[in-house]
Amino acid sequence: MASIAVPNGNLAVQRFDATLGQMVNAQAEVHCNVQQEELYPTQVVTNCWLYVKHEIDSNSVGFFTVRYDSSVDIAIHSGRLVNMQIESDDLLLKYEPEYAGEGVYFELTDKMTGESKILGFDMRYWQSFQKPDQ
Repeated sequence: MASIAVPNGNLAVQRFDATLGQMVNAQAEVHCNVQQEELYPTQVVTNCWLYVKHEIDSNSVGFFTVRYDSSVDIAIHSGRLVNMQIESDDLLLKYEPEYAGEGVYFELTDKMTGESKILGFDMRYWQSFQKPDQ
């Protein structure tokens, strides 16, 4: 997997297929997210990365081309993580954006019992958020 910083998703991506001896369309996505500007906290910047699936054999060289094309948009925009989940046969871990006021929250569900718990990760270290025995 190759990754390159890009300005947007208006890109046509091709890779060299050695068996065909020609360039073919590549599996590619541009992931864009809005981030707070580090030096200017009131401003935001859109950060985009191109990811290209590009497999080559060992001791080989691979080529791919990236060309601007306004008729194509391969960008996946995300300001917040939505519908993100990981599951196994027994457990389901799902991102919960509605609880994410001061941090990141997940719902952990036991598929066998149906019991759910909320897991939170945040930076609330103020005394008012701490239990007296901590």
